[in-house]
Amino acid sequence: MAGLLFAPALAPNDAWRTSAAEALQPPSPTHLMGTDALGRDVWSRLLVGGQQTLLQALAAATLASVLGVAAGATSALGRRWVAIPVRALFTALLAVPPIVWSLAILTLLGSGRGPLIFAVAVPLIALMAAMSRIVILSVNTRPYVTAAYAVGATSLRVVINTILPNSVNTIGRYSAILFAYAIVNATALAFLGFSAPGEPEWGVMLVDSRLSLRASPWPALASGLAITALVGVAMALSRGRDNVNG
Repeated sequence: MAGLLFAPALAPNDAWRTSAAEALQPPSPTHLMGTDALGRDVWSRLLVGGQQTLLQALAAATLASVLGVAAGATSALGRRWVAIPVRALFTALLAVPPIVWSLAILTLLGSGRGPLIFAVAVPLIALMAAMSRIVILSVNTRPYVTAAYAVGATSLRVVINTILPNSVNTIGRYSAILFAYAIVNATALAFLGFSAPGEPEWGVMLVDSRLSLRASPWPALASGLAITALVGVAMALSRGRDNVNG
């Protein structure tokens, strides 16, 4: 997955160059995955687009994880006058499918990479907040947390030094699941037109190839399989064993 960050350097052709004479060509030594309806090299666009898709999903998942853990910790351990409104907020977010929130946000902010990342991240914050709240409440009942309070540690110190370190495995694995959600949602929004037209981004590649799918399935297959593989890698990262220590 990290190789996608450097994949554009391996692109054999210009991902934006069009050629009517080379439109919809099948895979060949010159074009390893064929060409699309505008004669653009699918393999080069797949490599360049992979970097964009990966960075968008990573940015959205990171933002959602950081803010979600903060909200989850606040709702679990904060004072009631703060915890109850925070919990009510992410419960309200969970009541509506994430893609609906994303569409509403993009309708207000417009299309573009920044708004798309924000629109993908906001609904995922609620998912992370709900999960981290459960994990933090569970860890908070452990004997070593009670011992930390007993020796006079402040609530903030207990959270930072004891609760969060012993929650990081579960929260980290769930962050990988959020990353998978972010990939799917970001490409879906790009497919719906909330990304710059013609960009070598996997969701855009899917929408660009839909009209020529029967004549030339290569562009759709390449981007579709790439999205599936990246989601599979993200889900594989979410598997593992808890290692919670006192």
